[in-house]
Amino acid sequence: MTSEEVKTIRKGLKFTQKQLAKLLGVHPMTIAKWERGALSPSAYRLDLLGSFKQAIEKVPDIGIAARLLLLNADVSFVLFFILQAAFEKKHAGGALSVPLCLKEEASDE
Repeated sequence: MTSEEVKTIRKGLKFTQKQLAKLLGVHPMTIAKWERGALSPSAYRLDLLGSFKQAIEKVPDIGIAARLLLLNADVSFVLFFILQAAFEKKHAGGALSVPLCLKEEASDE
């Protein structure tokens, strides 16, 4: 995976470097280094990034819900949410189920 692909995936999720770092369990500077090509992600994180790319392709707006979840839920729940989108066979109109309480908070913004 190229540095440009890492950046494209992050932007596809509509995440900041800090948000992606939180999701992947690394320091934000690590994300910056990946995007500059100064470092490469580990095999585990490359697999996750590849799955994030699949999720974005299947559900282009996944990042909006994932970002909201990242603010209000545990990181493991957000990972589950994105990976579910990547590997689920069908999406009803491309929409994933976001907990109602999170939808209400989003409408308050």
